[in-house]
Amino acid sequence: MFLGDLGITKDDYNTMLAQGFISEKKHPDNPSIRIANYTVKTSYWKLWNEVNLNCRGIIFDSETEKIISLPFPKFFNIGENKNEIPTSPPEITVKYDGSLGVSYQIDGKVLWATRGSFESVQSRIAQRIWNEKYYDRKVPSDITLMVEIIHPATKIVVNYNFIDLILVGARNSSNGYDFSYSDMLELAQYLHMPITELVDSNIDQVVKKCETMSSQEEGFVLRWDDGFRLKVKSTEYLRLHKVLYGLSDKAIANAWREDRINDLIIMLPEEFRLEIEQKAARLDLALQSEMSRIEEVYKGIKENSRKDFALHVMSNHLKDSKYLFLKLDGKLDSKHFRNTIAEEYEKYL
Repeated sequence: MFLGDLGITKDDYNTMLAQGFISEKKHPDNPSIRIANYTVKTSYWKLWNEVNLNCRGIIFDSETEKIISLPFPKFFNIGENKNEIPTSPPEITVKYDGSLGVSYQIDGKVLWATRGSFESVQSRIAQRIWNEKYYDRKVPSDITLMVEIIHPATKIVVNYNFIDLILVGARNSSNGYDFSYSDMLELAQYLHMPITELVDSNIDQVVKKCETMSSQEEGFVLRWDDGFRLKVKSTEYLRLHKVLYGLSDKAIANAWREDRINDLIIMLPEEFRLEIEQKAARLDLALQSEMSRIEEVYKGIKENSRKDFALHVMSNHLKDSKYLFLKLDGKLDSKHFRNTIAEEYEKYL
């Protein structure tokens, strides 16, 4: 397959690259081989198109545009994607908490990359594990293996008591075929590799189960026959994940106070975006409400002399006096309200 077979035209690719919606890195030993990955800018602006969706660690020859390694396209958390969920039942597998490793081959040798790098720490770990445990395995050159790299250095939340590469997917770079679980199981048996577990359940059941699972279980991946995927993560896993990233209501309130909610969204994993946006919206609503309330109070007393204004405020609106005097002097702006609301964030969040 070539990039064009995925709907990636050269012009569109170059445009996305120039505008910073995808990044590209050259292979250290062969500069014509490139790896492309969507950027945080794409996630922030939600600019998902054929280029960005498919550039999730895809590896190709820049001279011929032939695909060398074809990983999963971007897939979303359930409820995050605007596309309708297919009506047919999906395959459901366990989601492991590590780093995604993507295989590729040069001169018949199986090599490993991560989503946007040939030389990341995680890719080196994957290469080391492969060389130690699977060096003699013969993988067809057009098969891309996708594994979860389980190692202390790739840990996010879950503590595993083993080190290995867990097969979680495979695709054929010659025709784009996405391996079903039964195909993948056959491949895992052929390679003598561990594989993610198939779960006998349905969507509603796994969504409900995620509400009661421990933090040491990340969640599930849902896969349909055409390769469309969604992920569901456990509530406790996300809670602990937030703790590790320092994401708290106080942190959101402070970012909102300083008008850097967008920076917070960009800095943190996509899973937390909706929560951040919803809580920022609540603070925005509180801001508008407080500003409107003070405006109404001020209208009722603004015609008084400064002395009468002060007496009325101190007798009837002591709590709001700082706002009303600033308003009288033409110095009141939203930052004064932001400070108070952020300090009292628990009231709103």
